[in-house]
Amino acid sequence: MTAVLLIAILIGMFWRPVFLLVLLVALGVALSGCTTTRSTIPRQLLTCAQQPASPDAGTQRDVALYVVDLAAAGDDCRTKLGTVRTIVTPEAE
Repeated sequence: MTAVLLIAILIGMFWRPVFLLVLLVALGVALSGCTTTRSTIPRQLLTCAQQPASPDAGTQRDVALYVVDLAAAGDDCRTKLGTVRTIVTPEAE
């Protein structure tokens, strides 16, 4: 009976420090598992094609060519952004 009482007193005295130590060790183990890998994005994917200059002449042909160039610049940027998205979040495929 004395041994049980002695064990109960020792557990009561050392419970908090031991609990805190176990909690800190568990936290350290949990945080060590949270490693992040940094993906390298190629430099050519970080810049989009320049927006074409507005046509100076007012002909339909100039406007049509401007619209085609503008659509190509937008498509270039959307394609590169999609590739970067795949690199950064591969599970979104």
